[in-house]
Amino acid sequence: MAGPFRTSPPTAPEWAVQRLQIAPDRRTLALEDGSPFFWQADTAWELLHHATRPEILRYLDVRAEQGFNVVQTVFVSELEGPFVPNAEGNLPLADLDDPAPSEGYLDLLRFLLDEAEARGIRVALLPTWGS
Repeated sequence: MAGPFRTSPPTAPEWAVQRLQIAPDRRTLALEDGSPFFWQADTAWELLHHATRPEILRYLDVRAEQGFNVVQTVFVSELEGPFVPNAEGNLPLADLDDPAPSEGYLDLLRFLLDEAEARGIRVALLPTWGS
């Protein structure tokens, strides 16, 4: 590890690439191979809205080291989320009258998804919350 964050992501564990499913007992989660999955999540609701890419990398590195396997975040945050640009200057929606995601914001989401997956972390994405 060089500097405050990794220059390349760690190799994801084998289980990280398996899909989640409902276990046969219909009460728990399991991986595709049938092994149990314990949802060990951290919540960073406004990660996409406030963090820079280096901060996201650092956050994911620390959470992976702490043993988290899920990060919960939101795409459009509450209150000023649709109206105030994120750390990269992008709004989540291109146009409030036709609420399609903006390409710049989607690019940051893709970055988060790729980097999380590389660390064996799943992203639980809430589309939006607020008034």
